[in-house]
Amino acid sequence: MTTQIKFGTSGWRAIMAEEFTFDNVRRAVTGIARYVAGVKPTGARLIVGRDPRFLGETFVDLAAGILEAHGVQPLVISDAAPTPAISWEVMRQHADGAINFTASHNPPEYNGIKFSTPDGAPALPEVT
Repeated sequence: MTTQIKFGTSGWRAIMAEEFTFDNVRRAVTGIARYVAGVKPTGARLIVGRDPRFLGETFVDLAAGILEAHGVQPLVISDAAPTPAISWEVMRQHADGAINFTASHNPPEYNGIKFSTPDGAPALPEVT
């Protein structure tokens, strides 16, 4: 059975290895990549960042590869960073948005994805 990935307030969060799996992360990031490439077919750039949760670097690498495969240039933040810093970086670099791996305030067994638009704000429900 396929997990329904539903973005709520500022992203999608789930328990690691239950619903937040590599396959589901691939599905979510592929959807984001297709959306961004559809809005900006050439020259799109997305910030890709994370908080310090388990496997964060691996999810960033996975997302970067998917973005590249869809013609979107990933701008990877190598260290863990808080969400406001990633939003600021979107605006500072005039990027087309961001993918941020974080579960925010949720317990450590969770992880999540936030997708931000070019203004650094969370993507609205009609986008997600």
